[in-house]
Amino acid sequence: MSEHFFEYLVIFIYMAFLLGLGFAFSKFNKNTSDYFRSGAQGTWWLVGTSLFIGAISSSTFTATAGLAFDAGLTALAVNAGFWIGIVINICFLARKFRQLRCVTFPEVLRLRYGGKVEQLYSCTSIFFQLTFAAITLWSVATFASAIFGFNLVVLILIIGVVILIYSTSGGRWAVMATDFLQGIILIPMAILMAYLSLRAVGGFEGLYDKISAAGLLERFALVKPYGNEMFNGNDYTLGWLAASTTMGIVLSCSLGASVRYFSCKDGPEAQKAAGWQLTLSITGMMIFMIPPLVASVLYAPEVLAQDISKPAEAAYAVACINLLPAGLLGLMVTAMFAASMANIDTGLNANAAIFIQNVHPLYRRLTGKGQLSDEALLALSKRVSIIFGLLIICIALYFASQEQLGMFEAMLHIMGMFGLPLVIPVLLAVFIRGVPSWTPFVVIGTCVIPSIVKVLAVQGVLPIEPWNYQTNIAIILSLGVTTFLACMPFYKNETDEYKARVADFYERMHRPVDFKAEVGENRDHEQSRMVGGFVAIVGLLVFTMLFVPNTWSDRMGIVFVAGFILAVGSAMYLYGRKGAAEK
Repeated sequence: MSEHFFEYLVIFIYMAFLLGLGFAFSKFNKNTSDYFRSGAQGTWWLVGTSLFIGAISSSTFTATAGLAFDAGLTALAVNAGFWIGIVINICFLARKFRQLRCVTFPEVLRLRYGGKVEQLYSCTSIFFQLTFAAITLWSVATFASAIFGFNLVVLILIIGVVILIYSTSGGRWAVMATDFLQGIILIPMAILMAYLSLRAVGGFEGLYDKISAAGLLERFALVKPYGNEMFNGNDYTLGWLAASTTMGIVLSCSLGASVRYFSCKDGPEAQKAAGWQLTLSITGMMIFMIPPLVASVLYAPEVLAQDISKPAEAAYAVACINLLPAGLLGLMVTAMFAASMANIDTGLNANAAIFIQNVHPLYRRLTGKGQLSDEALLALSKRVSIIFGLLIICIALYFASQEQLGMFEAMLHIMGMFGLPLVIPVLLAVFIRGVPSWTPFVVIGTCVIPSIVKVLAVQGVLPIEPWNYQTNIAIILSLGVTTFLACMPFYKNETDEYKARVADFYERMHRPVDFKAEVGENRDHEQSRMVGGFVAIVGLLVFTMLFVPNTWSDRMGIVFVAGFILAVGSAMYLYGRKGAAEK
């Protein structure tokens, strides 16, 4: 019998269960609006949990865990900008973003700037989303590789194909339902892992004592001193964290972030979804940090011995191997597989949406062909998803072939060098109306120059010292804001048609959604009943792990996880069934 027989069995059963869940929710997909944004009928708890899972799945258990293993509390600090941005969304922007009444992000830009800007961001959005989906696939394969010792390339291929099948068949409804299921599983699993980790070191006091005894207090400080030799002199310093926080706020408050709320029923529901995401994110991050910190003092040699490009990113996996009861290790891995679908769906479902809603109509117009029916567009969406899925697998294999490039650094490198110039025009457009239609082209063209200069300096083409991460962010932001403001005087030369479009855009953004008139069908109770039913079944399945040989202490951990899942699922199912009966 294989050493990981129970883990393999759990993985097989659970992945089959998720595929069944996806097919069950596919009946909700009657048109492209359903497929791409759940028909704008999503409840706050479903959308908020999906946002939470989408934010954590690609990096929390690998890249962020590796950062906690290497740099301690800094792993919390790098999330500050993201959390501040969500607070701003709750107070001001989430409601306005939902009220844009769009399906894709480029559609927002067509309403604001026009068709040329729409096509520019359609192409760049597809590229970046494919890249980040590939990073997610690489991340989850790295996690599984550390646990089972399988070849990373083989894992990328296997996991990629499984996710491709699921994401293509399910649509946005199935993705959000699956995300919620992953959240309900990950929460008790993470709590159990944190408890087992702290028990292994004698609680928080014991963890502090061991970190101190290992001489890691300075290394694990929240902010690192300038010129330190631990992290390249400037990484994780006050300036670095300020740049990282700024990036988090910028990304969370730009028009690009609006797409996360398109599935909500209305503005108030979007605000609640953002609030629920923030609650889960802060609480979850506090819990997720504990195992890699414990791994740094108990399992450091085992972590550093992992045969991957950045061994620290296996810290959470190694802690799971050493602490989780038999059976639950497989559940954690399957939860990671499935949770990663949230981000990989961005490269499949969301990219297919951009192609169908923004690129394909232009092609039909240019070729003089009529528009396709909803049924034909839905079928085309699935075919496009398959193509994007194969591209994601290829990009992930490329990342896996590169040495000395951690996932955390890869994300910062891509966003800092090329993503930020694209974000500035869509961030300032939330607050400033009077700029001409060509403003994004000028701002992007200007802001890319510092990135090009830095790349050339790194490659040794230019005889200058390449500036650091925080300096690069400061230069691009300053240059972008200045250029954007410099375009404002030219607004008076724009046509009356364009000015009317701008006025309509902001009127639309501020006009509350009338759900009954604009959407009509309320599926709150149906969502609760269906999702709750699946969650309750998973809780019952987890209870069967009590038959796996374990100590009584480990069995109590299984009872906690299974009981938590079953209680939540049962409550949701009964609430949905009661509401449907009363309706």
